[in-house]
Amino acid sequence: MNLKNIFFRFKWQISFTLSIVILEGFLFVLFPLFIGKAIDSAIAKEMTGIFYLGGLCVIALIIGAGRRFYDTRIYAKMYQKLAEEISSLRKEKKTSENVAHINLLTEVVSFFENSLPELFANIIGLVGTLVIIATLSLNVFTGCLICMLIIFLIYWLSSKKTLHYNNSYNNEYEKQVEIHEQNNEDDRKLHYKSLMKWKIRLSDLETLNFSGVWMILCVLLCYSVVDVVDQKGLVYGVVFSIIMYVFQFMESTINLPFFYQQTLRLKDISIRIEKALE
Repeated sequence: MNLKNIFFRFKWQISFTLSIVILEGFLFVLFPLFIGKAIDSAIAKEMTGIFYLGGLCVIALIIGAGRRFYDTRIYAKMYQKLAEEISSLRKEKKTSENVAHINLLTEVVSFFENSLPELFANIIGLVGTLVIIATLSLNVFTGCLICMLIIFLIYWLSSKKTLHYNNSYNNEYEKQVEIHEQNNEDDRKLHYKSLMKWKIRLSDLETLNFSGVWMILCVLLCYSVVDVVDQKGLVYGVVFSIIMYVFQFMESTINLPFFYQQTLRLKDISIRIEKALE
């Protein structure tokens, strides 16, 4: 029961919600452009740009709210079915591992319900943002590509440690119910101390990576402001749109490594659940 198997088992439900996410992503990519046009429209004492921006807001709200109502019901059914299967097929196994795997299953379903749509939205936003930036400023576009390459290297170099820390955390987590059943205070203290040790190491590694990525992106933002202001003949709305797109690029780029780390963690979890059902 790895991520691929779960996806194909519920492929129609997941594909439908992802198709709506793609539509949402395209709409949100348009916001900085529409905001820029609304600014130029307001400066010219016209309301056309404002009406377009308001219409985009309403459409995004209707589509986004509808998808979330649908997602809640679909993924609740998915969790129910998978949890029942693990419980029924693991009766002869340790209760502690059984309960741990059902709890870990929550993370897998949550990934499909929350993280996967967000990942798609981020990728669409990132690609759309880069395309529009390329049409507005080639210098800023080149800067974005260089930043992406450096960030990819940072997280690729730390992936081995991330896998190791997640594996160690999950090994300890599987013992939780058994340790509580033994009712030994020293064992409980040691168990939670060990859990927190691995959690802290994961958090510290993530913080170091985030700090490096943030500094790189801040340099990009400052460079973009200087480069855009130096360009001749740009109206206020276009200048604002470029800076907004750079900020949107920063947001998407910061979020993508989180999904990468979560995928590494779910890789370990899915292996454990798959072994549990053998």
